[in-house]
This record gives sequence, structure tokens and C-alpha cells, in this order.
Amino acid sequence: MSSATRDHQARSSVGHSNMSLPIARERIKTKGPARRTDKRRVILLAAAVELRERGARALSMAAVARRAGVSKVTVYRYFEDADDLYCTLTAGEEL
Repeated sequence: MSSATRDHQARSSVGHSNMSLPIARERIKTKGPARRTDKRRVILLAAAVELRERGARALSMAAVARRAGVSKVTVYRYFEDADDLYCTLTAGEEL
């Protein structure tokens, strides 16, 4: 998928206006499978904010990792690349 297509779809599909997230301010305190789910959710929320603020062309794993308060390695554990992350976001998965 081209970045221009991603950019256009991002502006129309991620409708979280004025989305301010206190993510990464507090450590995830759960353990086991629940912790994994929480981290994935934090990464998706951070990606949604990045997408909204900077657009699809600027969506990067490094920026998402910074915003989520996790390492890039952690982001790559959940998503293959920025396109995979973008597709997951626009697929309508519950955040």
C-alpha cells in the first residue's frame, strides 16, 4: 500500500479527535497474557495518536515506540512493520 493511500485513509478512518493519552506515564502492572494485551493496546493507542498528528507518511516504529514508552524491539514483537501496524489500526480493531 502506498504511503499516499495510507495518509488519505488515516485521516478518514482514525477519528479520535483531541486524543490525549497519558500512556507511558505509568508502568503496565499486569503479568502474563494480560500484560501482553496491555502492551499491544498501548502501542496501538500510541500509533493512533502518531497517525492523527503526523499522518501515515510519517508513521514510524521508532516514533510509536517513543510515544508508547517501549523499545522498538517491543513494537516489532507485535507488528512486522509500519504497514502492518497501519493496517491493524485501520482494520477497525477495538483500541
